[in-house]
Amino acid sequence: MALLSRLLMVDLDEFTEEGRSVASYGIDSMIGAEFRNWIFRELALDIAFQQLLGPNLTIGKLSEMVCA
Repeated sequence: MALLSRLLMVDLDEFTEEGRSVASYGIDSMIGAEFRNWIFRELALDIAFQQLLGPNLTIGKLSEMVCA
């Protein structure tokens, strides 16, 4: 979450709303691509780009995917 916080220039404390989508924090296609590539490179997790920018992927769901 620290990387996403830096990319979006959003304070890490703002990622507390469980029901809020990742996209609602202002992620655009450039930031999304960079974040997706980092997740794939560092965690070997392939998240579909459309899923990352979609309205249904919350911070909580993203955390579950990363930790699974």
